[in-house]
Amino acid sequence: MPAVSHLGISVPCPPLLGVPLYVCEGEEIPLTLSLMKLGLGPGPAFAFLLGSVGTCIPTMIMSQKLIGRRGLMVYAAWWVVFAFSAGVLFSFFW
Repeated sequence: MPAVSHLGISVPCPPLLGVPLYVCEGEEIPLTLSLMKLGLGPGPAFAFLLGSVGTCIPTMIMSQKLIGRRGLMVYAAWWVVFAFSAGVLFSFFW
């Protein structure tokens, strides 16, 4: 089980970095694998994977058209929170 100090910024940063990236339709898997080969841990990698998939640009554009700007902000915030939480849990149990 990792120490909390190891989680520091390694889990919150990947979902925040994954949000503006345009990764959809399978590109996130090789990208995440490459990051893991460079030393990214499984928890932060999982957080990146979830953050980038849930907030890809086409999804965000379509969501804004369907639920409006305020709904989009709530949607994006929940995806980031979900990705962060899942990454922390994954770090403790992997």
